[in-house]
Amino acid sequence: MRAISVPLICLILLAASAARAADGLVNGQSYAPLPPAAAIDVRLVDESGDNADLRDEFVHRLRAAGHRVVEGAPLILEFGTHGTLGTWGRDNRYMVEMHARGGDTGGDDAGVRFNLYNSTQGGLFNPGSDNNTGSSTRYRLDALIAERQTGKRLWQGWATAELSRADSRLLTRLMVEPLVSVVGRTVRKQTFPIPR
Repeated sequence: MRAISVPLICLILLAASAARAADGLVNGQSYAPLPPAAAIDVRLVDESGDNADLRDEFVHRLRAAGHRVVEGAPLILEFGTHGTLGTWGRDNRYMVEMHARGGDTGGDDAGVRFNLYNSTQGGLFNPGSDNNTGSSTRYRLDALIAERQTGKRLWQGWATAELSRADSRLLTRLMVEPLVSVVGRTVRKQTFPIPR
C-alpha cells in the first residue's frame, strides 16, 4: 500500500503545481461606468506584427459578449501587447525529491521530500522571493476604453501569461477573451486557463 500511495501523492501535487503555472491573470479598473448600449470602436496602438489579427479577435469577442462594435463610435478601445523575455540562472530549488533503495533482499527503503512552503526559496504552494531560478517569458495584453470626444478614460484592463509554448501569437489571442469578459468592471488577479 505504501508503494502505491507515495507515487500517487507525488502525481497529485505535481498536477496541482502544473495547473497553477498554466493560469494567466486578468485585471481591470473601472474609472466610470460605460454608457449602456454605447458602441465601441477598436483601434490599434501599434500596427506592427500580428496586431491586425488581434484587432479582429477583439471585434469578434466584443460582439460575442453583446457589445456593438462600430467604426467611428463614441467609445474607443485601444490595445497593445508587450513581451518580457525570461532570464535563467542556477536552480537550487527542489519541488520534489525522491529516492528508493533496496537490494537483493527486497528492502523497503524509500523516501520523498516535498518543498511545500518555504518563504525563502519558494515551494509548491508559494512562488518564493529570492531564488536564483530566473523567470519565464511573459506576455501582457493591455486595453483601455476612452471617450472619443473628451479622451476621458472609462476603463483599463490587462491580461498576463507565461509563454509555455513556442507560439506567442496564439498566447496573446487566448488572452483576448478573458480581457473582454471584464470590460467595464474592476477585478484583481482573476485567473484564466492557458491550455498547454
